[in-house]
Amino acid sequence: MTKQPRRVVAKNLLKDLQIKAFKQWPTPDGVGYSCNLYYQGKRCATVNEDGNGGSLRIRWESDQAKRLFDEAVKNTESQFSEETISEMSERSHTFLVGERLMGEIVTVYELRRLCEKHAVIRLPDDSIHSFKNPVSPAMRAAIKRQYPTATLVNDEIA
Repeated sequence: MTKQPRRVVAKNLLKDLQIKAFKQWPTPDGVGYSCNLYYQGKRCATVNEDGNGGSLRIRWESDQAKRLFDEAVKNTESQFSEETISEMSERSHTFLVGERLMGEIVTVYELRRLCEKHAVIRLPDDSIHSFKNPVSPAMRAAIKRQYPTATLVNDEIA
């Protein structure tokens, strides 16, 4: 069996995950949120982020759901240098990468919501821009003329 690159595994996982009942609120330290996490249409966890610098809380519906998420965390490319990883315990490294993966899941959810009513592009520097109008043939042509190197996020998310 060929092992997939870490980033591919994470992208495949993100396609199978959905967030429902998403609620977000401002806090003095940033933003908090709560949501239900679904994998392939089945609820697998409830997630709470207080937004006050504390840890992300995930209440799993089953041990199998937790094992799946832990496996995804192991296969997700780390944002930390090897030196930083060696200073952390395995548990704290897994926890921090898990928080990053949840952050990506929330970002995909927010982009999907934005794409429902607006044309959204990603520029080569990875910045995201949205337009007032939804995607249409005329909007596609205007984006292509004005931003020839941009990628239409609406097509990526669909």
